[in-house]
Amino acid sequence: MEMFKTFRKFTYPFAAFLFVLYVLVSFNEVIVNPDDTEQGTVLSATVSIYDEPTITPEELVSEYQKIIKNVVSEFEYLVEVRKSNTKQNELLETIGNIEQKLLKQRVPGVYQDLHLEMMSVTNSLTAIHTQNSTGTDISNVVEKLESIKNQYAWF
Repeated sequence: MEMFKTFRKFTYPFAAFLFVLYVLVSFNEVIVNPDDTEQGTVLSATVSIYDEPTITPEELVSEYQKIIKNVVSEFEYLVEVRKSNTKQNELLETIGNIEQKLLKQRVPGVYQDLHLEMMSVTNSLTAIHTQNSTGTDISNVVEKLESIKNQYAWF
């Protein structure tokens, strides 16, 4: 008799738990794959990860070199534009865009030092444009860019 009372005491919570579990799994299936009702689609849809295209190290290096060449030309353009009367907000926005482009890049191990130097140039340009620095500061940035270009033959 005691066992029957214990069984009855846990029957309703267990049934409620199963019902909630069933509702959650059904709801998940509708959200994940509303058109497909085959069994097992929930598991395969929720377990799969975003497939990022794989690239070879050579492709990564080539892509990185191309992007850095573009960034250096953008830096050189910014240095030239600074000589004219251009709005500071536009220049800072452009520098911010370049910085975001650099931060998003996957950097090959060979070019980690180069990437740090490019971020340093970005920070220098930001400081120059926010503080309205002198021409000597700009010439330091130009020298740094020339030094970077001389270090790597692919420029």
